[in-house]
Amino acid sequence: MKLSQIIPFSLSVALFIIGVHQTFTVGIAESYWIFMLSIGFLLIYQLKKDKPASGTMPDPTADRAKEGLKKPKTAGAKQSGKPGRSKPNYKNR
Repeated sequence: MKLSQIIPFSLSVALFIIGVHQTFTVGIAESYWIFMLSIGFLLIYQLKKDKPASGTMPDPTADRAKEGLKKPKTAGAKQSGKPGRSKPNYKNR
């Protein structure tokens, strides 16, 4: 975990604890903004956590190749039920 991820997460947890304390002390209406800041820092943490490190979009088929799964078929590929057999053509009857 990088420092740019640790800081928003720590602020989120700290503001949540402060918000809970203020809720018991003065009420939820007065501590609502603290909870909103906590959620905001949590969202920033999620964005930084999910951001690719290299700045490029990851290849969606790379994970499938690692797992040994087949690559998805292209839109123009012919798909038949059984290999080696074609469906009968009823148009000429």
